[in-house]
Amino acid sequence: MAATLNAAAALGRAERLGTLEPGKQADVVVLGAPSPKHLVYHFGVNLVRTWSRRGASRSATATASRAELRQQRTRVQSRDV
Repeated sequence: MAATLNAAAALGRAERLGTLEPGKQADVVVLGAPSPKHLVYHFGVNLVRTWSRRGASRSATATASRAELRQQRTRVQSRDV
């Protein structure tokens, strides 16, 4: 925690960044793994369950759905050309 708090303080932003506290801005990723040790055994597998960037949270399912829609649109557009 000191690494992020000290970095935020060096940038003059410690009052709103650097620690996980109510009212502070944070980017957070929640992974579907029982411990960090399991990450190497699932290399290449999307373990993201949900994430938050600047307070706006998203689910991995919704993100995947948007990516799939983009791919479908690209395929349809390339057929039309």
